[in-house]
Order: sequence, then C-alpha cells, then structure tokens
Amino acid sequence: MLKNYFTIALRNIRKHVFYSTINIAGLAVAVAVCLFVLLYVTDELRYDRFHAKADVINREFIINLGISSVLGGVAGYFLADILMDSIWEYYLKLTVTTLLMSVLAMVILAVLAVGSKTLKTAALNPVNTLRTE
Repeated sequence: MLKNYFTIALRNIRKHVFYSTINIAGLAVAVAVCLFVLLYVTDELRYDRFHAKADVINREFIINLGISSVLGGVAGYFLADILMDSIWEYYLKLTVTTLLMSVLAMVILAVLAVGSKTLKTAALNPVNTLRTE
C-alpha cells in the first residue's frame, strides 16, 4: 500500500514539476522556520540561569501581584462603598466588572513598570556596571 502511495506521489511530481517544487520548497522553509523558532524560544527560556534563584524571580513577582490584587480588590470595594455612602445619598453600587477593571489596570501598570526597568537594565553597559562591584 505504501508502495502505491509513493508511485502516485512520484507520478504527480513528474507531471506537475513547478507546483511540486513550490510545495517542497515551502515545506522546507516552514520546517527551517520552525526549527529557528524552537532554538530562539529555548534560548530565551534560559536567559537568567546564572542567577542563584533564577526559578523564583518571576514566581515571587506573580505571587505578590496576585495577593495584592485580591487584598486590594476586596479592601478597595469596601472602602469605596463606605466613602460613597458618606458623600452621597444616592449612588450606584460597585460591580464585579469595576473591580476586575481595577485589577486589570494594576496588572498593566505592573507589567509596564517591570518592562521599563528591564529595558533600562538591558541598555546598560555591563562593563561599566560591573566595574563598581
């Protein structure tokens, strides 16, 4: 059965040479790009392995961000409700959507802050930085 598949494939390759060449070249380029992406991703995942606690760096930040989101969301809800009640007689109650939007804004600000520090650190010259240590 496999022999029949190969004979049919060879017959189609001989019959449609240009189309087959384009297909084979496209497959080769796709495999090469996938291998390059795989190499790039594995290299990026090993970026900070020289650090003693490299596996904990991002985990601690994510845990702290999650704890602050939960505590800040709950405390913010009750404090905003008390504040609105003391200022106005009629007001709209806070909803879950409002809390989720505030948590989302906090996460975006945290990512921007960490990203700016990362870019600033990446732009530094390591020779000048390590000279003072």
